[in-house]
Amino acid sequence: MGAGGGRFLAALRVLLTADTATFEQGMDKASAKARAMEREFARSAKTVELTGKKLTEIGKTLTVGLTLPLAGAGAAAFKLSTDFNRSMANVGSLIPARRRGWPS
Repeated sequence: MGAGGGRFLAALRVLLTADTATFEQGMDKASAKARAMEREFARSAKTVELTGKKLTEIGKTLTVGLTLPLAGAGAAAFKLSTDFNRSMANVGSLIPARRRGWPS
């Protein structure tokens, strides 16, 4: 008896063949597209890297050419206001507080 309760009559040998040419062509096209995308990504990465380097240089230039001078100007303005207040306090100490209109 054969599988499933039937009778076994003879062995059957089957040979399957397939035409893989279409499949191989499709795989070749997919591989070519993947390689092209890889090259494009590499070019894009290089562009991003160069842009980053340029932005770093711009940042350094701005720090030296703009940020530091602005910080220096701020420090000078603070010193000027401190000196002015000190001078005004000295002037105020020379004027009698009894005078009208002058804060004591």
